[in-house]
Amino acid sequence: MKFVLFLSFCAVVIFYADSCRKDKNNSPSNLSPKSTASPIPTLNEEQNSGEITIDFEHCAPETRGVAVAFGSTTYKIVGKVEGDCLMEYGGEVENPLWDGFLDKHCKVPVSLGKQRFSRNNEGVNFYSLEPYCQIVSRPKK
Repeated sequence: MKFVLFLSFCAVVIFYADSCRKDKNNSPSNLSPKSTASPIPTLNEEQNSGEITIDFEHCAPETRGVAVAFGSTTYKIVGKVEGDCLMEYGGEVENPLWDGFLDKHCKVPVSLGKQRFSRNNEGVNFYSLEPYCQIVSRPKK
């Protein structure tokens, strides 16, 4: 009986903490003080399925945030440069203090066309892009 009560208590605490985190992450005041960026649009319910599609051939500039159960992934399509589609992405897992720095920069061949990427509880699975990406360091202040 004590175990069941303990599990119930844990579920309530987790639900409450998750709802607080979502409220804070959706607030424009959650941007770091040095950031001048506007809040990143998140995918709407229609796009909020188990996967996302990016058209690297078209390579239209956009920035999107993808909320998942334990965090988020943000990706930015910069545009075409020298026959490649430039993309940056990054994310966080249970880190409400994440400042939005996108630490992976990719030069994806436009010949890949439309690609689908699955989502899991921790973010978007961009592993198939790893051959085209590099991790970049945060600029020094």
